[in-house]
Amino acid sequence: MKMSTYLQQALLNHLFNGVPYTAPAAIYMGLCESNPTPDNIVTSEVQVALDSGYARQLIDLSNITSSVAANPPKLYRPSFAKSVGDVTFAAPVISASLYTVKYLTLYDALTNGNLLYFTELDFSFDRVTGGSVTVYPGNQIKLAFF
Repeated sequence: MKMSTYLQQALLNHLFNGVPYTAPAAIYMGLCESNPTPDNIVTSEVQVALDSGYARQLIDLSNITSSVAANPPKLYRPSFAKSVGDVTFAAPVISASLYTVKYLTLYDALTNGNLLYFTELDFSFDRVTGGSVTVYPGNQIKLAFF
């Protein structure tokens, strides 16, 4: 996943300029139809007007671990946060015929808030009225600082 400009600047200012940064109380996953960009220009997040069943979903990223040691050992073994448990989006209730999800986003708030991370999916999928629940299995979302 790519880190947003907001989070990059907040962490760098915290580390090197002593500017306080408070970790969010919760992290929420969102769905987008197109690239949200690092500068939090997220005009493509699914809108409730389009899908009244849509809402960002809480994601638990508390599983902090390092990569498995290589043989022979590497000089750099990155640490990362992995999702714990499934992230489930309710079945869509759509006023239009369908929309296509291509990006995942992570925010520090259920609505509005600051974009933290975003990534393009390896696949895209359509959400249609009467369609199924969308589930992202636990341990599938990974974040790192490299």
